[in-house]
Amino acid sequence: MKSTNQLDNSEPLRASFLKRICLLLIVVIGLIAFEGVRNNEFVTWDDVSVLVNNPEYMGLSAKHLGWMFTTSFAGHYQPLTWLSHAVEIQLWGVSAAGYHFTNLTLHLLAALIFYFIARRLILAGLNGGDQRANFSLLIPASIAGFTAALLWAVHPMRVESVAWATERRDVLSGVFLMLAVLLYLRMVQARCRGASGAGLFLAMLVVYVLSLLSKAVGMTLPVVLLMLDMYPLRRAGSNLINSRHGMTAEVQFPNGGRPRRETWARLIREKLFLLLPAIAAAMLASWAQRDAGAMRTFEEHPLSLRIAQAFYGLVFYPLKTIWPAVLVPLYEQDPEAVALETRNVLSAALVLFITLALLLVRKRTPGLLVAWCVYAVMVAPMLGLAQSGPQVVAERYSYIPTLALFVILGAFVSCLLKQEEGKPTRPLAMPAVIVLLVAVASVLVLKTRTQVTVWHDSYTLWHHTLKKVPKTPTAHVNLAGVYLNNGLYEESRYHSLKALDGLPGNRSAHITMARSAQALGNESVAEKHFLISLEIKPDDTMQMARLGAMYYAQRRFEEAERLFLRILELEPDSAVRRLDYAVFLAGSGRMDESVAVFEKTIALDPDLIDAHYRLGLVQEERSQYAEAIKRYRDGLARRPDDNRLLTRLAWVLATCPDEHFQDGPVAVDLAKRAVEDSGGRNPLALEALAAGYARGSEFDQAAAITRRLLSDESPPMSDKARERIAHALAQYEAGQAFVDQHN
Repeated sequence: MKSTNQLDNSEPLRASFLKRICLLLIVVIGLIAFEGVRNNEFVTWDDVSVLVNNPEYMGLSAKHLGWMFTTSFAGHYQPLTWLSHAVEIQLWGVSAAGYHFTNLTLHLLAALIFYFIARRLILAGLNGGDQRANFSLLIPASIAGFTAALLWAVHPMRVESVAWATERRDVLSGVFLMLAVLLYLRMVQARCRGASGAGLFLAMLVVYVLSLLSKAVGMTLPVVLLMLDMYPLRRAGSNLINSRHGMTAEVQFPNGGRPRRETWARLIREKLFLLLPAIAAAMLASWAQRDAGAMRTFEEHPLSLRIAQAFYGLVFYPLKTIWPAVLVPLYEQDPEAVALETRNVLSAALVLFITLALLLVRKRTPGLLVAWCVYAVMVAPMLGLAQSGPQVVAERYSYIPTLALFVILGAFVSCLLKQEEGKPTRPLAMPAVIVLLVAVASVLVLKTRTQVTVWHDSYTLWHHTLKKVPKTPTAHVNLAGVYLNNGLYEESRYHSLKALDGLPGNRSAHITMARSAQALGNESVAEKHFLISLEIKPDDTMQMARLGAMYYAQRRFEEAERLFLRILELEPDSAVRRLDYAVFLAGSGRMDESVAVFEKTIALDPDLIDAHYRLGLVQEERSQYAEAIKRYRDGLARRPDDNRLLTRLAWVLATCPDEHFQDGPVAVDLAKRAVEDSGGRNPLALEALAAGYARGSEFDQAAAITRRLLSDESPPMSDKARERIAHALAQYEAGQAFVDQHN
């Protein structure tokens, strides 16, 4: 008959089955809570700039890897996170669904690891430091661990870390950090059995470094592990915590061993191996923030305000965990904020009260004090003492620190279920716990599912933010950008003005204001805000290019050229910027100069297809048909399906005045590809197809296509185009090919 004191790896069948059920339920319920992320898009909250428009990480070459391990881009040192994105590029390209799938997978993996951590810590607390226990403790600890892991995993405060593609660093670093803690707990247990645990310690060290390379959130882990040594692992004596279970209690292990009592000096030396990478990660994180320009100075954010903000942050995350009614992606710092605001003073008082209360009850409930301290230490780097970014607090910052709070919740459940010796059984305890767990989990899952939809796209994200917290200037800026990109210029202008009311010096708001004003025809306002944005950031070549294009449209050629030349001074190796200048020269009638700049552009970046296309147009304009045809063919060699190049080359071969370059059959083949690729919606490709047929003497087909073009009112056709097509139709009906006489 099996003993109830057997080791974990020989658990009774029922306990083993319960563990598997718990793990399965965590995955299934987690999928139910977060399944909506599969429909979510990238959002204009770093996703576009970091993941979509950033070619630096999109590969696994030595150059790409070198960038990942040396960059401070986006204000984080996260080479392993970049590497995970690079692997995804190879699997499914820049796919929002793919990125969100990976985030969710990592989050569920973190939840499963957390189950084992919570279970071991709760067992240690119940059993005098021993992470293994007899059957009577195993069932309560398993259900307690399940409670902690499940409620943490499906809590709506996890949504920001999971549903925001850019925040991969949270879930990836979280997986490695939790695995490091689990390996540490296994090492401690191995030492209690008399083994050295050196292999487990080395594995823990490697995994910990991987966590720091994903995000430096775990930099305080050495201190946290010392706290766990104190309680519940009881690896050394303590004057601070001396529970009624007894730091000196003799706990008989199943193999006859006893908990190994170690000196604090030995425990601290053990953590020094973790302290070195932690310090390195902290330094790299600080460098990345400063190098990216995200770190606030003390003039911008005074020390008194930082301390007050830290107290507010300490109570914000537990309170939001208890009552997550209103969740938004940005809790923005008020530029007029002062340290002695009511919420900061009340927060400081509450922190002091909680700390003193837990100190008073530490002998009876030591776990509460340790959990509070672990939480405070883990959240400390995110409390704003080293302020970066506009946020006071952020829901993503709760991902790791609140684990300690959920362990306490699980421990409370274990106390309800544990059978005390000499006391009557509580038959209703288990049903009551199950009913309560189902109720709480259901509420959290429903809230999480709703919160996932908030992150569906940029509009839902910022519209929700302003609905819940109207005084969020950055949300106005981002919503203005959404409206601008969708052609809703009045709405973009409105939100730009609202943003500037709250943040007069916000460069992004000036840019959206300038672009929306320009689209609405108010070019004087547009010029004013473009110039203000350039005063804030004088080397912003993108805004210089936009302002230069506006000057060009106004025929203010000298002012436009000054801007384009300044751009080339700042970015001499940028093919895109050189292309802008070439287009300007061509549009100003300086064809010879433009050809030279176009050729320099193509030399810088032969894959810049727009340069091939536009240079071909200039060469057509100069009647250099051989050069134009060669240019279009060079572009098609690099991108065979480019619709503009297919259409233009077909047009030249079908309508060229010089018969040496006319080739009807090839023109038809090219034009057919362009028409098919556009789904028949490219009128120029249809014109080229008709001209190609006519060049091959198939005048009936050419005329039929041309008549359809003239009768089609969608899209609207310019008078010049209609006149050209009507003239071509007359030619086809007369049995003649059409010749483009634009020169």
